[in-house]
Amino acid sequence: MAGFRTSVTVVALVVVLGLVTGAFAQEQSAQDQQEPSGKKSAYTLPDVEVSGEKQPGPIQEQRDEPASISVLSKKSIETLGGPAQTDPYAALNAIMPSFYSENIDPYGLVNDSSVRIRGVSAFNFGSLSQTINGVPIGVTTGNGNSGNFVDMENINTVSLLRGPIPADHGFGFGDAGGAINLEVLAPKYHPGATFVQKFGSFNFNRTYARLDSGLLPTNTRIFGSISHSYADKWRGVGDTDRMNYMAGLAQNMLDDRLNVEVYGVYNRYNQDEYRPLTYMQSTFKSFYRGYDFNKNFYGSPSADYAYYGYNHQYFDQWGVFGKIEAKPWQGGTITFRPYYAGGQGASLLLVGQQRPVERRHHGRTNVFRA
Repeated sequence: MAGFRTSVTVVALVVVLGLVTGAFAQEQSAQDQQEPSGKKSAYTLPDVEVSGEKQPGPIQEQRDEPASISVLSKKSIETLGGPAQTDPYAALNAIMPSFYSENIDPYGLVNDSSVRIRGVSAFNFGSLSQTINGVPIGVTTGNGNSGNFVDMENINTVSLLRGPIPADHGFGFGDAGGAINLEVLAPKYHPGATFVQKFGSFNFNRTYARLDSGLLPTNTRIFGSISHSYADKWRGVGDTDRMNYMAGLAQNMLDDRLNVEVYGVYNRYNQDEYRPLTYMQSTFKSFYRGYDFNKNFYGSPSADYAYYGYNHQYFDQWGVFGKIEAKPWQGGTITFRPYYAGGQGASLLLVGQQRPVERRHHGRTNVFRA
């Protein structure tokens, strides 16, 4: 009986294995009929599309120009321009290759920067051309108009040109070291207001406000801004005080065949100078940490040559500039850029042990060109 059960179990297992093998063989045969020999089925993924806007870096190179032109965007100026936002050299020095600038104060408010471009000194008006919207309405570094003539919040881009300067750039007295052009942030198409308040050590404070009208029914856009900056000297007695006003108007006419932009700026600047150190004194910085001009006036020429009130600079500057662009025919453009600039003031600094003499810029200069 036991032998019979074993035989039945073996037969049953053989039958089951036969059925499974047959089913697998039929499935494999069906797959072989559907697919070519030696290939397996694959799962096809759907297409994946990613869209977005490429974010520009802090430095934008103009490849279509024969010269080396690097452009700092508005965001780069805000990030690298320093707390005072009055000196374009601060932003350039922070990131631009082959550009070196030194400033006396930590905020970039003092107007006494030493600049080198590719090793070439660009400290005077014969070495560095500085323009605003392409017109030379201010004298370059070392003079009152340079650097802090316009609030950097009102600047859209800063362009630095190095090497050979193209004929349509670098207007001014000279460009042996290079050229810098500031493009003004034009009146915006949407109404808005901007207010910035900053505080810092050495009584630093800066207030900036700007109001944009947006696009008016007359196809006109207007903006106005005001700023005040102040800081005590970090060494010795004295301070730096600056007041700036600016306004702009943009008008499109004749179906955009005639576009007019007009800007006006007024800048008042007063700065007490820092007393320079000799080479020997600079090697003992901790000892001469507080070395500066005299706080008191003694009435003696042998001592009062170093009176801080005799060592300062003060400037009142103004400028009006614009652009008239006409398109009389398709593909043709005529551009006219008039400007008017004036200023008066003086910069005084001691020479040896004598009463300080005037340097750099004094009197009144009025210019009108196109």
